[in-house]
Amino acid sequence: MREQKGITLIALVITIIVLLILAGVSIAMLTGENGILTKATQSTKETAKGEAVEAVKLAVSTVKADILDSTKNTTDKTYSELTLDTIVKAIKKSYPNSAASVEGTNIKFTASNNKVVTVPVAISNTGSTAATATAKIDEASVRVAD
Repeated sequence: MREQKGITLIALVITIIVLLILAGVSIAMLTGENGILTKATQSTKETAKGEAVEAVKLAVSTVKADILDSTKNTTDKTYSELTLDTIVKAIKKSYPNSAASVEGTNIKFTASNNKVVTVPVAISNTGSTAATATAKIDEASVRVAD
């Protein structure tokens, strides 16, 4: 009898089964609760939240530093008091390519990845001067729009 070369039907079926198992595992890794795509979406939102909170903190520091700057007289100061509007003004100055606006007691900020983030800011003044004003950011309540 002569010798035949080639693959058998059984080898072909086993190869197809192995490929289907690998495809199933790959699809499960991409999708689902702990999939790569879900984690990437969560990371994008967390990055936007962090950027927005840092933008607001930087703006608050900028406004407070300008208010406390003793080398400037009142007419030379960019900011005379700590308000949501002055914080937004400082954000727009520091982040010229991002949008920021006041919405109630929140600041809406558009992060560099185009996600809109709402940052709750509470301003209080325990003293009689603008220098004693403080801004509290409720980081737990920061929301990213989908």
